Amino acid sequence: MLDFGFMGGSMGSVVGEKVATALETAARRDLPMIALVTGGGARVQEGVLALMQMAKTVTAANRLREKELPFIVVLANPSTGQAYASFANLADIIIAEPGSLIGLSPLRTLREVSKTPLPLDAHTAEAHLGHGLLDSVVDREALQPRLSILLQILTAQKHSNGNLKELLKTEIETPESAEPWEAVTIARDAERPLALNYMRAMLDPFVELHGDRLNSDDRSIVGGVGFLSGEPVAIIGQQRRSPVGGERNHVYPDGLRKAHRMIELSTRFKLPLVTLVDTQGADPGLEAEEQGIGNAIAKTLSMMADAPTPIVSVIIGEGGSEGALALGLSDRILMQQFAIYSPITLNNNLGGSYPDHRLDREAAEALMLTAGDCVELGIVDGIVREPQSGSHTNPKEAALALQTSLLKELAGLSKLSQGKLLKQRYQKFRRMGERSNYSHEAVNREVELLRGISTGEPAPGRNGRVQKKRTPEDESSQVPTDSDD
Repeated sequence: MLDFGFMGGSMGSVVGEKVATALETAARRDLPMIALVTGGGARVQEGVLALMQMAKTVTAANRLREKELPFIVVLANPSTGQAYASFANLADIIIAEPGSLIGLSPLRTLREVSKTPLPLDAHTAEAHLGHGLLDSVVDREALQPRLSILLQILTAQKHSNGNLKELLKTEIETPESAEPWEAVTIARDAERPLALNYMRAMLDPFVELHGDRLNSDDRSIVGGVGFLSGEPVAIIGQQRRSPVGGERNHVYPDGLRKAHRMIELSTRFKLPLVTLVDTQGADPGLEAEEQGIGNAIAKTLSMMADAPTPIVSVIIGEGGSEGALALGLSDRILMQQFAIYSPITLNNNLGGSYPDHRLDREAAEALMLTAGDCVELGIVDGIVREPQSGSHTNPKEAALALQTSLLKELAGLSKLSQGKLLKQRYQKFRRMGERSNYSHEAVNREVELLRGISTGEPAPGRNGRVQKKRTPEDESSQVPTDSDD
């Protein structure tokens, strides 16, 4: 603990040695580490030797990371300078007290160099939380239970759970798949439960974690850690809509970078990972391109492919193109009964054999986007039953069915060794589309398309049908746009 009451909590040689020794002792004894920081400015009396304590404490913190032991930091008022910019920012989870002054530079320095007046909340815990630099802001009275819960989750050892063993023996009835147009309508219903609703309903306790630790806390992707019927898990979810205002979300680069943190946490602490997929797709705008949306998707896929922990993904609403796949490279992939999985962002130009700008009944059927279609294609492993008219009609029942399916899949995966888990995951995706009826059909369609180009004949659609031109009657069977919602 750094105490502001003694020389402003600055970090000199003695403080640096104490911090490094504490970190090394925790690593040697396989103990989690909690650091309470207040102060942390420069110990100018010791000159450049005080500066070197930053490097000393960082190298010691790396030892803790190598041993895969939890490191949690609590920032009190103030938390600035060398401690903040060294070991404190290497923690797995960073918590701050409300209203705390936080940052590398003192507030006075910021005011001196700023050309305009600073916002009222500048350099505070709340501002840092909004910029994705903290996991949460917690009152002092609530710190002890929060830290206790986090340590329980992150240090939970593998144990036998009788409920899971019994669940493995229980057969979960596979529901009938919805009709394509019915699925499209229900999957995009504004009242359908969001990922965060399911997290809070299924996990007890659930601790939401915030931020990408760079500059953003994108709310289109949420996540955290918790217990799923007593089993510690990490969880990531895509928020299809904003809870306030109802605006539909795309997937953004900073949201995926937040997901990277959750994947790293699950890997380091050997937590099974659950992902809830529900997005219309990646953001198609220039800003997202310039911020690296392609790189963010590729890195997410790579991390999911190599994560040495069981992963179960569930499409809980709309699985739109690359944005959905980013969190869908898993050992087991499930779909809720009325969910959809599309190779494109719906409402965009369908392209290819479909010249229409909006999805209609015919295109919905041809795209094979229902849960039943995806099971038949070998893309999805199972279907999760929903209430008769969709999850929005009975969210509690939907959450219970989803929880049961997740536990059954995780129980099966927990029996696999790490090597076998990764091998099966590799083979699962390596073989997708290989030597199947659908791959042969796709090849035949491409051949027919090339023949059509050479002869000037219309290109056939799916199943050999010539794609008809759009008629005015089709206007009544379009998916509503965001503005129609």
